[in-house]
Amino acid sequence: MKFSRWIKKEPGFFSPGAKEGYLSEETVSLKLPEHLESLDLPRKPGFRLLRFLRGSSLPKRPNVYSPVIERKRYRKKICVLAGLLLVLAGLWGGGQKIVETWLRETEFFKVTEIMISGQDVVPRELLQSSSGILLHQSSLFDLDPAVVEKRLVSIPWIKRAAVKRDWPSTVRIEVIEYQPIALVHSLKDKKPVLSYVDRDGEAFFPVRPESRIDFPVITGISDVNDPDIYRSAFKEVLILLKRAQRNNPYLPAQSLSEIHVNAKGELTLYLVEYSFPIYFGKGQTEQKFDRLVYVLKDLYRRKNGKESISEVAFINMDYFQDKVLVSNNGQD
Repeated sequence: MKFSRWIKKEPGFFSPGAKEGYLSEETVSLKLPEHLESLDLPRKPGFRLLRFLRGSSLPKRPNVYSPVIERKRYRKKICVLAGLLLVLAGLWGGGQKIVETWLRETEFFKVTEIMISGQDVVPRELLQSSSGILLHQSSLFDLDPAVVEKRLVSIPWIKRAAVKRDWPSTVRIEVIEYQPIALVHSLKDKKPVLSYVDRDGEAFFPVRPESRIDFPVITGISDVNDPDIYRSAFKEVLILLKRAQRNNPYLPAQSLSEIHVNAKGELTLYLVEYSFPIYFGKGQTEQKFDRLVYVLKDLYRRKNGKESISEVAFINMDYFQDKVLVSNNGQD
């Protein structure tokens, strides 16, 4: 007597997608006693298959709500809808202008939020008003990020700006402000002017009475007429300022009072607590700065450290090759 049965087979070449095997029908022969051969036995080959399927549990897809995913889906639908409208308008002759006008005037694409980041000195209100974007009036379709960036950079303290449209109704603005490290003294219309200078040596904003002024002052640089000497001297000044910003305890940035540049491009440093000059000369500013730190460290560690420094007449960092000259009350 022949029966059909379902057997479970392991995954192989013919079932690459199966992870736990698969079922296969197979016909087998079973020899029964003679008195049972004449009986009509029920054949239910699918019974084991149903039992197997009912017993197996397939992993269910987790029903997790994510606002980020939903927002992306929503924007995608809006973009697809807008694209379809533009395509239909293009196919419909002059209807394109009608659709574009509708998209600009519809409330759905009006700016409802302006997100600003990166500002510290410049007030948020000034950035928003300078952008020219009006809440609930300006449309994202009319917004040109390059034009808005140009308006923001016109603010003296703003060095760079990036504007992005976040559909359907948000504008993101990221700004980078200038970071002053010194003040530079110059003449404008024969009047002395103090301006802020950043790490790149760019004077970007004049000092006002209410402005912060606790920075070293660069003097004499405006009197240098030779362009090459001017560039070289300013480069050395920036090296000195950046080296001081590492804030060594013996020569921190706040201890610098003035950096004077003469017509030859030679640098002279003055400290806040002491009035004696420190002659840096020209070139090798970073190495000379390190030597000055070593000299001040030695003076401070003496028995009467501050008194020893107060008796210094001047320090010459450009005395002879790698030598430093410390003059004390007329004595070296």
